Amino acid sequence: MERMIEEINPEDLPFDIEDELGEVALARQPYPGAYFVTTRGIFDPKCDEYYIVLDNSPAISQTVKKYGEALPNHPGLLLYPFSSPRSGWRLVDYEGLKYLTQNHLPIPEDESLRRTAIYSAEYHPEYFGPFPVPVLTPSGCTLRYKALDNGIYWLETEHCVQMLAVCYPIWSSELAEYALKFGQQMEYDRTHGIDNTFGYLFFSEHDSSVPIFNLLQSRRKWSESGCIQEAALMNAIWKDFPEYAASHNLREETGANDFLGHLLNFLGEDVELKGSSEHNITISPGAGTKFFIW
Repeated sequence: MERMIEEINPEDLPFDIEDELGEVALARQPYPGAYFVTTRGIFDPKCDEYYIVLDNSPAISQTVKKYGEALPNHPGLLLYPFSSPRSGWRLVDYEGLKYLTQNHLPIPEDESLRRTAIYSAEYHPEYFGPFPVPVLTPSGCTLRYKALDNGIYWLETEHCVQMLAVCYPIWSSELAEYALKFGQQMEYDRTHGIDNTFGYLFFSEHDSSVPIFNLLQSRRKWSESGCIQEAALMNAIWKDFPEYAASHNLREETGANDFLGHLLNFLGEDVELKGSSEHNITISPGAGTKFFIW
């Protein structure tokens, strides 16, 4: 049986947060002592989303309650803004679903405890532990690895093959369609469906330049630390995937890659998309094509 989460009249909430967060536009109680609310500011038509947890909620552990932000004028309430990726709101979801599961209560049909844990682990390795390093790859057992990030590993296998491994939550949301077609799957994932097994995608050293370039956009520390040689990475893309480099540069210059502009337009703002050559994939003579440094 699917669990229906009905909306609550904002006036029936056991607290009044309008003075601090704005008018409550929508409210639900998905878990005991935990509320989902959206609020609308006086001058801002866009809504902000929060979990608000009562400090006596039986569904949420003391560990996760420590993530909550105390509201000065509302003792007993803990705030988890969705706008902050590591505010702990994903942990509220995980522990709420865990409470329902342990108490044999139905959960929404499109949710699962496992999926919630998989997607939350990227943001909270301190709670779940880091994503495990793949022991088996399409090119044999892993003998050596370097963690580029939680869930992103550079591997060396027993067959002296180097590979990039990317965990499901990251590759499913951050890699371009062009990059995904080069990803290799384990036989178990192919048989059972990788969207069910949440398996890793593996990229050969040759095929990893575009995925690394995609991931680098939100991980500038790779370039700053020197483990990724950005000039060599771009050279490798031009050498092995010139059609991707040319398409990317065209999209940059015409504004098709202006993600902020696209987001603002989606939210109702009439914004002209801005083109720039600043983030083009360029060629650097003399930089070579070896872009990964152990």
